[in-house]
Formats: sequence, structure tokens, C-alpha cells
Amino acid sequence: MRGIGGSGPADVWNVPWEYQAKLIQRYRDLAQRELRLGNHRRAAYIYATLLNDLHSAATALEAGELFHDAAILHDKHLQNWMKAAECYRKGGFWEEALAIYRLRQRWIDAGELLQKLNQPDEARVMFLNEIRICEKLRDFLKAGELADQRLNDVGYAAALYADGWNHTERPVQCFRALMELHGRQGQHVMARRDLQRLAGGSNMSVHQLENAVKICSEIAINYPDSTVRDIARQQTWKHASTILSGSYVE
Repeated sequence: MRGIGGSGPADVWNVPWEYQAKLIQRYRDLAQRELRLGNHRRAAYIYATLLNDLHSAATALEAGELFHDAAILHDKHLQNWMKAAECYRKGGFWEEALAIYRLRQRWIDAGELLQKLNQPDEARVMFLNEIRICEKLRDFLKAGELADQRLNDVGYAAALYADGWNHTERPVQCFRALMELHGRQGQHVMARRDLQRLAGGSNMSVHQLENAVKICSEIAINYPDSTVRDIARQQTWKHASTILSGSYVE
């Protein structure tokens, strides 16, 4: 907006500080008065031009729902791209917000806006970008949640959770999410298969056995299908016995 964002005179006054302080307070009182009257743009002008306080100017513009002007201040003068995108988004300037999110690789935010813009295929690409980042970081739990919630791709989510059982620092959480997914979808045959394939094998380390006992004991109580609960109960006993006997892989 015109007049906002330029340098003000407050830092070059050649007058004693006590006079500067009084004048600064006077300007702040005037700005507050304009805010109370609903003159948010005028208040922002006082903050930016007379007080050189761009943060307060941006806040005044946001309070008046002048989101486009606030976004420009955040982006061009305060170098706060996150606040700029937030203001664009609040104001309905989705294309401007989308450009920032793409530039900064904020794929989930970009995908959400593309959905609002009725571009589901482009939104899917954004969510896939985020999933691939999660896979590289070995965060299979988040990757699976994204595949399930953002892509509605149950098979992809299940595969990611299964990978997380063997290749992540949070195997129990990944297996729990996998079984909850199967239970929610009524995929009890697949749940039995994954329970036996992932948590029922031999030659498991003691750490893997402990994880298997933990998750199988939960499934034995909470899973909606009785056959799956029975298998989980049997595996709990088997793995617990192996741990107690010490006949496991070091």
C-alpha cells in the first residue's frame, strides 16, 4: 500500500530523547485512536511512516482484514513469508499464497489450496511430494497418514506402515496404525496376513520380539475381528515365551 513500508523520520530526529519519547507516545496514542475508530489503514500508516514500526502496521492491517496489504508488508519488508502466505490465505488470495507455498516447498499447504481451487490432480502431486520427503526421512508413520488422509489411498498407506515396522524408529506406532487401518476398512483377511507376516516370524531380535509382544497384546484386546484377536493372542504368548527362555537372535 502507498506510504507504508518506507523509512520514517523517528530514527534521525536530532532532538533530545525525552522529546522523542513524548512524540513517539503521541503517535502511538493517535494510532490506537484510529484503531478504536476502525481506521485500520490510517493506523497502519502512522505505525509504518511516523514510527517505523512495520510489525505494528502489519498487525493493524490484519485487524482490519486488509490482508493483501498486510501480506505485502510481511513478504517484502519483514521477510516473513509464512505470515505473508497466511494473510493471503485468510484474505482469499489463494493464488498468491500458493505461489509462496510452492516456492518454499510447503507441499501440504499447497495441496490444500489446490483442492480449494478445484485442482485435485495438482493437489495429489503436492501431497505425493510431501510423502516422498517423509520416506527419505524414514518417517513412514507420517507418510502413511498422508497417503490415507490426503490421497485416500488405503493400499499405499498400508504399504508405508508396513515399511515402518521394519525401517523406522517407531515400529510399534506404524504397526498400530496399519492394524487400525485394516480394522476401520474391514480388511480382516489382510490384517491376519500382515499380523502373521510382520509380527509372527522367527529369527527376530529381542528388541523386535518386545515390540511384537507390545503390539500383539494390544491387537488381542482391541481389534474388531475375533479371528485376528486370537492370532494376536497366540503370538503374544509365543513371543513372550521366547523372550523368557532367551532363545532369540542377539
